[in-house]
Amino acid sequence: MPLEGYSKGEKLSNYPRKRAVYICDGKVAAFGLADRLRGILSTYIICEEYGIEFKILFTAPFNLERYLIPNKIDWIISPTDLNYNLEETGICL
Repeated sequence: MPLEGYSKGEKLSNYPRKRAVYICDGKVAAFGLADRLRGILSTYIICEEYGIEFKILFTAPFNLERYLIPNKIDWIISPTDLNYNLEETGICL
């Protein structure tokens, strides 16, 4: 059974470039804040190495955009820009 909000539905986006999105939205149990920040940095380094666009959706337990703003890299993504079609996306935990 897929996670809530994920389904095999119609195509939601025609985005051609590979994109990795680090998601902390409260739907999946996560560790502490330091572990989440370490995970963000680790994911970013891997994306840089392989030329993958990197975005962050961090809304739980607070909205990260309230405390950090993009500088050289625009890491902000809105939930409406995500593709939840399981046939087109991959979930990594």
